[in-house]
Amino acid sequence: MGVALRAEAIVGTLLSMVYEIVTVAAILAGPILAVQAQSWLERRREQRDRKLRVFRTLMATRARKAASPSHVEALNLISIEFHDDKEVRAAWNVYLDHLMTGPASDVWVDKMQDLFTELLFQMAESLRFDFDKVQIKKQGYTPVLYENLESEQALLRQGLIGVLTGRGSIPIHVGGQPFVPPVLPNPMAALPDKKEPEDGRR
Repeated sequence: MGVALRAEAIVGTLLSMVYEIVTVAAILAGPILAVQAQSWLERRREQRDRKLRVFRTLMATRARKAASPSHVEALNLISIEFHDDKEVRAAWNVYLDHLMTGPASDVWVDKMQDLFTELLFQMAESLRFDFDKVQIKKQGYTPVLYENLESEQALLRQGLIGVLTGRGSIPIHVGGQPFVPPVLPNPMAALPDKKEPEDGRR
């Protein structure tokens, strides 16, 4: 009986010591674990923000695509920001492979649009957005003014490059009529003969 009581007392003491140790460890480890959890959450938030920035840029410029420098920059960031998403990277690789082929024809453009829509759809799925492919493909908007400005700027660049490289010239018009260069005499031609006066006088 006395042995049993002593054993019970020893077990109680050990349990009390273990409880105190666990309590102290929890008090010490609590702030550390809380900091680590907060740091993990912040990294996850920053990672999502970077992905979201790429996705938003591509969605905002999907009607203009390569005409927008920010669109091209966002495409080149996909491999970095979505490195942990297999479906997005697979869709990007297929789209990039198509962009590297040519020449651009109506069939090529249609396939490019379908592949780009698939890429945006996979990115939306990764970010938990409820978009369907028809919504992504059909709801991009670009005013006609933008298209005209881009065409005019391209013509201006081509014309300026032609002038600077000597492959083109600047036409000059006066009074609404096209400029016609005058016909100058050939300096190497023989001079006309000088006629003698009819009365014999010199």
